[in-house]
Amino acid sequence: MNGIPAQMDLPWPVIHALQQLGGSGSIEEIDSEVIANEGFDEKIRVILHGSGPRTEIQYRLAWARTYLKNAGLVVNSKRGIWALTEVGRDANEESTNNLVATWKRRKDAGVRPTAHPGSMPRAK
Repeated sequence: MNGIPAQMDLPWPVIHALQQLGGSGSIEEIDSEVIANEGFDEKIRVILHGSGPRTEIQYRLAWARTYLKNAGLVVNSKRGIWALTEVGRDANEESTNNLVATWKRRKDAGVRPTAHPGSMPRAK
């Protein structure tokens, strides 16, 4: 829609923004960092989701945060504040995309994991 990335294209920009913010941030801080990093122009930034009040990019970034939470890369530490998990702190674009895609495939297949893929113990 109008050059706005799909929700599944936004998890890495959210992780990257949180890494740049020192590991945690408010929704507004994260959204601002992603918008600046991705260079979204004014025409994209002002498109409302439905009749508003949120913009379409804010809406899609909210879904990206939810995907990241379900994949075990971030936690919603308190209302409006998001923080990286250990896995999220160490994530790169490839690992982020793989963890989110794995979570989404399992969700779409109706599999309910007992633990988030990103929170599984690491092999020693």
